[in-house]
Parts: sequence; C-alpha cells; structure tokens
Amino acid sequence: MPHELSLLAPVVFLILGLVGMSFVTQKLRQPMLVGYILVGLIINLLGIDKHINTEQFKELSDFGLTLLLFIVGLKLDVGVLKSMGNAMKIGVLQVLVTALAGYGMALLMGFGTIGSIYIGMGLAFSSTIVIIKVLSDKKEIDSLPGRIDLGILIIQDIIAVIFMIVMNSIFVKSDDSFGLRMLKLAGYGMALLMGFGPIGSIYIGMGLAFSSTIVIIKVLSDKKE
Repeated sequence: MPHELSLLAPVVFLILGLVGMSFVTQKLRQPMLVGYILVGLIINLLGIDKHINTEQFKELSDFGLTLLLFIVGLKLDVGVLKSMGNAMKIGVLQVLVTALAGYGMALLMGFGTIGSIYIGMGLAFSSTIVIIKVLSDKKEIDSLPGRIDLGILIIQDIIAVIFMIVMNSIFVKSDDSFGLRMLKLAGYGMALLMGFGPIGSIYIGMGLAFSSTIVIIKVLSDKKE
C-alpha cells in the first residue's frame, strides 16, 4: 500500500499548480475553475493522487464549498431576488422544457420511464457551485446578469429538492407502506398551505420524507425498478 502524504502535501501541490495554471487561464481568458480541473488532472497523471488521503481531502473540499455558499449568502439581496419575477418564470420554464426534452430523448434511446425521468431532470439542472464560482471569479455575481442567474439557480434548486422528495417518497422501497410515504409527501403541501413559505416547507418536507442525506445519487442507488 503506497505511503500516504499528510494533508499539507497535496495542498502545497495544489497551490503551486494553481499559481502556474493561473497564468495560463488568464492568458486564455478562461475562469480559474478550468485551471482547478487541469491541476487535478495533472496530479492524477503524475500518480500523486495515490499517495493522498482522499477522505481528508474530501472533507477539506466540502468545507471550501460551504464557505463559498456562505459568502454567496452574505452577498445575496433577498429584496432584489423578490423583484425578479421574470427570472423566476424563466427558471421554471427552462426546467420544464429541458426536462421534457431530456425525458423524450431518453425514452427514444430505450431507457425505462423512471430512468428517463431522472435523465430529463438531471439535464434540466445547472451546477450551482460551478456557476457561482465562475460568476465570482469574473466579479459579476452582483451584476444584473449575475443576479438573474442566481434567481434561476435558486428556482432550479427548489425544484430539484421537491423532485427528490417526490421520487424518494413514491419510488424508493422502504419499510414504510406506500400510503405512509404519500402521507409524508403531503407534509410539504400542508406546510406550504399553513404559510411556512416554499423554503420552510421544503425543509419540513425533507424532514418528513427522508431519514438520510438528501442527495439524488442516494435516491438513484436506493431505487429498485
């Protein structure tokens, strides 16, 4: 078994690699996110990844993503988002159109109904982390296009959570009866009608419908068609 490097060693490799790659990405006018991917690829090709404690590095990366989202939350003007009615409508429309198109294509390619639903919804959602990072690097997160993008991303994330609640409650096999799972799903609707608002209702629905981390991969791995 190869000797594992301390957590500091891969961080040093990463920083040195990013310093060099930053010059390349600036010359090509590309976001630093591209540089991150290339540095990771180079580390992989050099075999350094075999000596890295991936669990520690994963925890470090999760902490970094948490900080990034925290910073975005600090900068987020809820009042501005409320005024972006058109952006919210575009977000809903984009998810519907893309999901339906992906669902249809998946069916034509021979996938089953449930699999096609997952593929369609997967194609409909953007990567919030990637887009926020690109906007932050380009210093456009506070610009009008950046705020519109954030509005659309928020709608996508809300729809994604609702989608996972529905799919987990209906299709994932568990010890609960179908009726009990539907009752849990109804918790979201009841919370919404009681005035908790979309976000609060989603959290209530998540607490009712899930007993573990809400990740779409977990839903896919638990589902048995």
